[in-house]
Amino acid sequence: MIVSIDPDFPGPHHVHRVARVIRGGGIVAYPTDTNYGLGCLVTLRESVERLYRVKHVDPSKPMSLVCNSFEMVSRFAVIENGAYRILRRTLPGPYTFVLRATGETPKRMLTRQKTIGIRIPRHAFCLALTEDLGTPLISTTAQIGEDETLYDPGTLDDRYEGALDLVVDGGILPAEPSTVVDLTSGVPVVVRLGKGPIDLI
Repeated sequence: MIVSIDPDFPGPHHVHRVARVIRGGGIVAYPTDTNYGLGCLVTLRESVERLYRVKHVDPSKPMSLVCNSFEMVSRFAVIENGAYRILRRTLPGPYTFVLRATGETPKRMLTRQKTIGIRIPRHAFCLALTEDLGTPLISTTAQIGEDETLYDPGTLDDRYEGALDLVVDGGILPAEPSTVVDLTSGVPVVVRLGKGPIDLI
């Protein structure tokens, strides 16, 4: 099933429709400010386990949380003063920040170092969806091959062999990853250079 949206002004009825699918345990492909992601509710264990199977990745490999506010982030990640200043300069935006996890973070989301990756995308649909849900999405890129340069939402369901419950069509997007920055040591460390410029870090 495909739902087409205006990525800049997504209709509330579309947001509610997608949120209902996710609350019901669904896995959804959706547009972000970088590329297309696959996501489900972080609080639904069976959905999270299915997401790992759909993506064909090791369950020990951490995925990120997509949030819509610092308040939502702070439920799952510790934001110290230095990190807060960086987050204020860069979010919403095309960054994934690695922070120390709080006790509220599900154990299946933790790395061995008890850290968590968080995102607040600069994308109207992502922000509206997580606001509707009231809790973050666990998310991973929809990218399948390393050589991909574009994402066509019309092909995602076929490429995942019908395993997705819904595809949100926000148009064709370039296959650009987010810039990943580790903030756990007090000194920002760029783990992966992506769309987000590092001069703001």
